[in-house]
Amino acid sequence: IVTDKKQSTDDKEPKDTPESIGSYSWGGAAGTVFWIDPEKELIGLLMTQISDVSSSHDQFKVLTYQALSE
Repeated sequence: IVTDKKQSTDDKEPKDTPESIGSYSWGGAAGTVFWIDPEKELIGLLMTQISDVSSSHDQFKVLTYQALSE
């Protein structure tokens, strides 16, 4: 759960996340991930089949939020 955008509680989550406070996420096996941002009424779901995709997850979030703001 994102509680402070300056401090990450998860070592895998970047400290400058574009998610709103109150957003939450979960990563699964083989690179799957989802997040829910209640403030923006947004759900993100990425289903990959590679084990080392943390940078892809970050890029997916950033690109999603950029698309909403443009």
